[in-house]
Formats: sequence, structure tokens, C-alpha cells
Amino acid sequence: MPSEPTRRKRHRLDKRVYAQTGTIGLLTACTDARRPLFSNPDHADYVVDELRRLHSDAWRVFGYCVMPDHVHTLVLNADGSLVDFMRLFKGRTTRNLRGRVTGTIWQRSFHDHLIRRNEDITATLKYMLDNPVRAGLIDDWTQYRWSGSLMWPEIDPGFFEVNPKDVLWNEIFAL
Repeated sequence: MPSEPTRRKRHRLDKRVYAQTGTIGLLTACTDARRPLFSNPDHADYVVDELRRLHSDAWRVFGYCVMPDHVHTLVLNADGSLVDFMRLFKGRTTRNLRGRVTGTIWQRSFHDHLIRRNEDITATLKYMLDNPVRAGLIDDWTQYRWSGSLMWPEIDPGFFEVNPKDVLWNEIFAL
């Protein structure tokens, strides 16, 4: 008896979840074959520039961290879809880097973790910003040129003391 063709496991939630206003996602896009394309400062700068362009009324970039072989973003969907955010981000960075990088730039999909209302958003933001420290690239996250927040540009270690979890969630609900 012939076997049935294997189906690819669906890893994405229903697309309507990503389009809900107020949804916050920790989105991670990896480079193809985990090549360290963003070790090149110019390439990392292009990525940050594109995040600045996408930070708008549709999407609020609470935090980002460009690592040599992947990019983390903490994004609020204000009037769009998180899937569209990632599609635009990857498409635009690919166009910007075309001719500077050979081969495919991004892996096919992206990883997402949708932040629930009871989660500590400050812990998620700190975890993301500490990524280059854990990777041994720097000693303190404030030294890293390719991470930060477009929503709170003056983010520093004191930010987390002044803005605990409840304060940030209240600010987010007010948006």
C-alpha cells in the first residue's frame, strides 16, 4: 500500500492572530545557512535603517538586536500585520543588500513568540538586548551599536527601573 505524502508541519498561527491590533511579537529572522552577513557594519546599518523606516503608525518597534547571523525585533502591531512587517523587512533588506551580498540572504521563514498580557515585556526586551553579551561580542548591552529601541530611543539600564512591567503595559495600552 503506497504511503501518503508527508505534509509539512504548519508552524504559523492563523494569520488573523498576527493582524490583531495590539499583538506584540518577538520576531527572529535568521540569515540563510546562518551566515554572519551582519558582521559587516554596513550590512548591519542597512538592517537598522530598514527597521527605522518600518517603525510607523502600523508597527511600533519596541526593541531590536542585529546579530551577525540573525535579527530580533520586538514589534507591536498597531495597524497592520506582524507577518506583513516581517515580509516587508526581509524583502526590503534583501533589495538593499543585493549586489553587496552573494546568494540568498534570509532563511525561508521566521520564528515568532507572541507576547501574552501576563508576560513581563521588560524581561523580554532585556533578554533581547543582552543577546550580544551572551554571544561574547561585548561586555555590556549599551555598548552594542546595533540594538536598541525605536519606541524608547533613550533606553539604558535605568529604563527598566523607571518602567517596570506594569508601567510599560499601561503605556502600550494607551497607544
